[in-house]
Amino acid sequence: MSPPPSCRLLARGLLSNATSMPPRAAPTISSRPFTTSPSHSALPDDSNPGGRSSSTNSSTPSSSNSSNPTASFSYAQRLVQQAIAGKPAPASLSNTASTSASAVFDPSGADSNPDASKQEGEKPMDYYRPFKMSVYAHRQNTHITVSKPNGDAIISLSCGNIGFKKSNRKKFDSAYQLAAFVMDSLYRDGWHLKINAIELTLRGFGQGREAVTKALTGYEGRLLKSKFISVADATKIKFGGTRSPNPRRLG
Repeated sequence: MSPPPSCRLLARGLLSNATSMPPRAAPTISSRPFTTSPSHSALPDDSNPGGRSSSTNSSTPSSSNSSNPTASFSYAQRLVQQAIAGKPAPASLSNTASTSASAVFDPSGADSNPDASKQEGEKPMDYYRPFKMSVYAHRQNTHITVSKPNGDAIISLSCGNIGFKKSNRKKFDSAYQLAAFVMDSLYRDGWHLKINAIELTLRGFGQGREAVTKALTGYEGRLLKSKFISVADATKIKFGGTRSPNPRRLG
């Protein structure tokens, strides 16, 4: 039994419509994150004054133009032609370029700040370098010098600077009082809080050598004696060279 003519005509019409329809384009998957705000066109349309982009709407032809690669390519061509002709770029494109340039070449960034390293907790180089204390004790006097890691002197005194005159400068007591005065001056100026390490250098074999050593290891050096990291002897020893003066003889 064959189907009626009306069914054959209906099937033939459906088949012809299916063959004449253009193939559907595959849906494009955007790499942008999901958002609830409407998407806008990346480049402004010339037909829209002020460079404002219109919102995407499936019922308007502007949405189809923004998703059409041919329209984007033609807009890029127009921008290139405007640049060649010397015409200014759209306002929105100029604002975008200036904003991106200011973000990249911002002179007020953290890298251009000279105090950025200090804000991050980094300590200056002098923090790890020791201070210097030099004691020169000869048979007439005693000298004490305390200097910074870069060599700048903090204090430099001798027994004559604290009131001892002539032969009294070479005695044990004068050297001890000199060491006590130097320590007290450092404490009053707060250097015991700034000094993290200190090196002691001794020179000469006068009475002041032992006096200064006892003062540093006693009560006078209570705030600094734990910060000494080395003790060195810099006494000059003569080997050959010029003839020494004859010993002094009294009588």
